[in-house]
Amino acid sequence: MHFQLAGRLQGVGLRPFVYRIARAADLAGWVKNTAQGVEIEVQGTEERICRFEAQLVGELPDLAQIRHLEKSEVPLEVRPNSRGENGSFQIILSGSCGAPIAEILPDIATCNPCLEDVFNSENRRYRYPFTSCTNCGPRYSILNQLPYDRENTTMGPFKMCGQCLTEYCNPLDRRFHSQTNCCAECGPVLELKDERGRVLESKDSALKGAIRAIRRGATLAVQGIGGFHLFCDATNDLSVKRLRQVKGRESKPFAILVRDLEQARGLCQVSECEERLLCGKGAPIVLLRRSPKPRIELSPSVAPGLIHLGILLPYSPIHSLILGELDHPVVATSANVSDDPICYDQTEALIRLKGMADFFLVHNRRIASRVDDSVVREIAGTEVVFRAGRGYAPYVIHFSNAQGETPNHPKHAILALGGHQKNTIAVGHSGEARRIVLMPHIGNLESPLATEAYQDSILNTQRLFDLGVIPGLKARVKEAMEEVSLRPVISVSDLHPNYRSTQLGQARDPSLLQIQHHEAHILSCIAEHQIRGEVLGVAWDGSGYGRDGSIWGGEFFRATERGAFRIGSLRQFQLVGGAAAIKEPRRSALGLLYEIFGERTHQPGPEGRGLPRLDEEAHGLGFEERELRNLLQALKQNVNSPLTSSMGRVFDAAAALTGIRVFSEYEGQAALELESAVSPDANFQAYPVQIKPSLKGEVSLYSLREETLARVDWEPWVVGMLTDRTQGLPPAQIAAKFHRTLVEVIVTMARRFGIFQVVLSGGCFQNRILGEWAVKALREDGFSPFWNQRVPPNDGGISVGQVMGGWDVLISSG
Repeated sequence: MHFQLAGRLQGVGLRPFVYRIARAADLAGWVKNTAQGVEIEVQGTEERICRFEAQLVGELPDLAQIRHLEKSEVPLEVRPNSRGENGSFQIILSGSCGAPIAEILPDIATCNPCLEDVFNSENRRYRYPFTSCTNCGPRYSILNQLPYDRENTTMGPFKMCGQCLTEYCNPLDRRFHSQTNCCAECGPVLELKDERGRVLESKDSALKGAIRAIRRGATLAVQGIGGFHLFCDATNDLSVKRLRQVKGRESKPFAILVRDLEQARGLCQVSECEERLLCGKGAPIVLLRRSPKPRIELSPSVAPGLIHLGILLPYSPIHSLILGELDHPVVATSANVSDDPICYDQTEALIRLKGMADFFLVHNRRIASRVDDSVVREIAGTEVVFRAGRGYAPYVIHFSNAQGETPNHPKHAILALGGHQKNTIAVGHSGEARRIVLMPHIGNLESPLATEAYQDSILNTQRLFDLGVIPGLKARVKEAMEEVSLRPVISVSDLHPNYRSTQLGQARDPSLLQIQHHEAHILSCIAEHQIRGEVLGVAWDGSGYGRDGSIWGGEFFRATERGAFRIGSLRQFQLVGGAAAIKEPRRSALGLLYEIFGERTHQPGPEGRGLPRLDEEAHGLGFEERELRNLLQALKQNVNSPLTSSMGRVFDAAAALTGIRVFSEYEGQAALELESAVSPDANFQAYPVQIKPSLKGEVSLYSLREETLARVDWEPWVVGMLTDRTQGLPPAQIAAKFHRTLVEVIVTMARRFGIFQVVLSGGCFQNRILGEWAVKALREDGFSPFWNQRVPPNDGGISVGQVMGGWDVLISSG
């Protein structure tokens, strides 16, 4: 019997598992990795083969998943070499024919048995920092090409010693066919270097020297699984402040690496769900609420002004060994200057981190692909991924065709180029079932280094999946494609003409497709949850280029898997100074006030109106008299004051109007602090919700039906907040009422359109208060809410929606 398997199968110990159950059933044959998955051939009695198949499907290793299984009988005379050597069952060399579509496993945190080896003084891997087995260790970050075999990874140059080879060949050992198997005799080696790159110590002495450096208050650059981190003592305020200064990171919170779960509880409140996330195989950074009575005193500079901390546990033996000898947590932040990609090459790190790190703890196992830490949060009892990196990406979504639907998807693969902020790319494969692979977080495409990293990621993804270049790129490229049998690929980007991803897409692909930003948000959630039928899509974020050329960000859509069109929007206002408003929430507040009061904005409001004067003496928006007059003049003359419907900017305005934050030092700071001000159990009435029909309708690109936009008016909220503040209501209570109002808006719109399924997506839904209150209110009102979970709700998820939108355009165009 021949089995063809597809799914999460490589790097998970599947072949050793198949070997063991086949030998136990006394079956002959073989198993091998292929570029598409795993192939198995077995020979024996029908009863034994049936028992083998039942075990194969029902007793898989923890990390393995079979998504598709095909089997066929193969006559013995047709496959004379199908028996293993000596009539037994064998693991044979991998096959490489066909387009690579096998699932690539993310990097996996060290398993407990391997940690026991590392800390057991009687074990030959005692204190060896590269210990792993078939159940753990690096995967994607060391992969050069599929299939996942040692020679196709950066472990290829390390030849196993006799003892490791014995383990590798022993079916009863958990390192049987572990592609990362090694020890201190044959594997990678640590070195401690100074800032000039001179080797100070090596092997275990390097590890001990690094620990001494942290204790002395130094900053240590540590080469981890997917790149470098900067470590320093999280309880040493001088060390943390110095790290902020050299990294150019004024107040954005740092992640904290703790020794174990007990130490995490010494800092934060940890729910059952959050405990599972911290201790999971992905070992992400988990956003946790600070404990009211922490047992460990961190530097105030770690996360100033926030009630949440980003906590992670050690995920590699290097981290476990360092934290095991320290009596305090450490800051573990990406080794880069703000907006640059994380360093992942030793030579590059010594140059880019000069003046930032005092010492470098490095190793000689090359990192094939840089991977940032993942960031997750519990919202409404579920895991919500903010950044899909180490342990979480590549992430595969299978979007099956509806029952009875004829698969008519084009043969082209789709390469989705993502957005400008929090960029990711995604690959779409079509056929009997559609498959989307979300690749790891790349970051903001602001700097030349970030753009270079982005292009490297695209090339790496093309190499891994054998994606060809674009069909429209002339004969020379077409011939090259035919030579190497690469699959043709269509690129999809955002609509925004100034996104670096869009510009690069237009330069590389004349047939580039473009999908609107917020439509992609909604489609990403539809893809993740495989939602069928119509949904009300709520897409709230900071900004996205709208189909009318304005800045969208507070939108409502009628959508299906075939696409989305806008049926509602937040009332627009002017964003004085454009992008400058992102750093100054007070500018968003001024835009709202000007829209309401016009030129009377600068004057005291009539009695009972609740409008404060907008100068430092009154309510602290911080405008100087001359500056305020100039900004009001810019609004009046519409100079660099684009229209926006952005909910993200309304959040900023609310933070300014409540006195919580008028200047932001990093993206989203005002909204984070506004959320932090709210108690989760706060129960205040909402401000009035008003929805007015727009005079202008919009025509759906999908149904050619015109609908009148429903405009959500924020004016009652603004006047209400001003009135409450004038009357002395505390900012925390105003913030709670603001959040409650947004929930009421969502429920009101769901009732208005009568759409049972409601999708919540966009960066605003990283807000736990908003997300949990909205989900609860929708369910209580009889609606079925969906929200992004493994696909980020922020711009890190729009590449998934771009694949969905690209498929629809290609299918619609025939």
